[in-house]
Order: sequence, then C-alpha cells, then structure tokens
Amino acid sequence: MEILLKNINKSFKDRNVLKDLNLKIEEGEKLLLTGPSGIGKTTLLKILALIDRDFTGEYYIDKKDISTYKEKDIEEIKRNISYMFQEYALIEDESVYENVLIPLYFSKSKDKESQIKKILKIVQLDEYINDKVSILSGGQRQRVALARSLAVEKDIIILDEPINSLDIDLAKSILDWLMENYKNSTIIITGHDIDFYKAYNFRIVNLNNF
Repeated sequence: MEILLKNINKSFKDRNVLKDLNLKIEEGEKLLLTGPSGIGKTTLLKILALIDRDFTGEYYIDKKDISTYKEKDIEEIKRNISYMFQEYALIEDESVYENVLIPLYFSKSKDKESQIKKILKIVQLDEYINDKVSILSGGQRQRVALARSLAVEKDIIILDEPINSLDIDLAKSILDWLMENYKNSTIIITGHDIDFYKAYNFRIVNLNNF
C-alpha cells in the first residue's frame, strides 16, 4: 500500500508536534524516521498506523483519502498493519507465548505454535516461551513486543525503536531476518543509528528537517 501524507498537523494542547508535514512512502519501501526526542516520531507512527486519527491534513492510502473510508474499511486496513508500541503494551499476567499469539488469532496459519516458536528463536526468547511477561526484564519485554509485531506478515510493519536496547549482534540478526522474510512489506522504523539502517538500504527521513 502506498501512503501519502499532505500538510499533516498534530498538536497536544498548545504544543504543535507536527506542522504541515508532507511525506510519501512507496509500497514496499524501507524507511527510518529519525530526529531528536520530542520531535514527533512516535506521534507520526501512530498516525501512519491509524491509531491516532485526531489530526488535520490529508492521509491517502493507494491514492484514496482515508476520510472517505467507512469505519469497517479503516479496520480492514488496520488488520494489514503491524505496530510495535514503544511502551510495548504487553499483557503482563499472560505468558510470552500468549502475548505473541495475539496477532495470530485472525491468521489462517495452521501451525500457530510452530510459527511462535520460530519468531521467539529469532529474538532469542524461545527458552522463555512459557514465562509470564511480568517476570521478564525490560529488554526481554522489548523482544516479546517485537516478536508479536513480526509474528504475522503484514503489508505495513511499523516499529517504534525496536532494537534500541539490543546488542549489536542480535540487532543485526533480527534485521537480517526481517529484510529477508518481509521483502515485500513496507517497513517503517524509528531510531537514531542512521549508519546501521543505511547498511540495509533504508531511506532516512529526519523529522528535524520538516
């Protein structure tokens, strides 16, 4: 799905976070959103993921303005978007397995357990599969959230600082796997390590320049 944002404005009380932002994201593109803290990266991701629709401006998907969509059509689009929250949004009292299973409820996959084990091995959490999220460290929770967001292939994958606390070898291993297995997906990531993402041919968009 091609995404086009025109003159997007977003404010919180008296603070203007995004002002007249214009951005085009081609179908299948790999994009890094960067810039200093507070510049609006997470805000923009939530708009792109259709989680936050309280903004002014125009948002087009495949050249159609989303303001013309019915609510059921918006929900259908959102089912084709995978989103990793920076705050993770995990179910603390459930196991790692149950958290990663959530996006698979609507999947046609016949072997969900195998799929979950595979992605947990990628993020090096397979030995914690039956542990409750509440006993995990912050870095482990981050990897659970990442595994959940990558458990099912989606048209658009949106990840908010997915590897910021991971060691470089694990970060490379995950990005290698992501780029190999989701070649056709549009991938939008926030982060600060520009050189790291350039090595994977991500287009770099610095929000400080808007």
